[in-house]
Amino acid sequence: MRSLSGVAAISAFLGVVLIGHWAIIVALRFFRINVPFSLPFHFYTRRERELLVALKGRPMELYVFISGVLLFACPLFAGITTYDYIVRRYIEHSTFDLNYFTGSAVIFVVVTICGIWKSIVDWKKFTGVPRNSA
Repeated sequence: MRSLSGVAAISAFLGVVLIGHWAIIVALRFFRINVPFSLPFHFYTRRERELLVALKGRPMELYVFISGVLLFACPLFAGITTYDYIVRRYIEHSTFDLNYFTGSAVIFVVVTICGIWKSIVDWKKFTGVPRNSA
């Protein structure tokens, strides 16, 4: 039974991340940023270039927010939270307390910082900005 719950937790993680990406893409399309729905399935370099094309003429900060926070941190955090909920509820049978919520907040901050850093590096790489420039 534990292995079935583990498979369900992993499947839920993947499903929530995918649905999160699609929900954000729908929201971006509402704001006239035409990102394809197949974006989560594209290879790394192609995905970033398509996002840059959709954001052509817009500032770096918008790219960093969309790529790093909306398309990386938010779906990943939602997936991690779903996975953790299923594992804690159905495998460990543990409760949720203040330490859990504090840990979740720390994980969200770390994932967001990683997403912002990754997006800044990608922006510089794909737009030709030298690494040492401010």
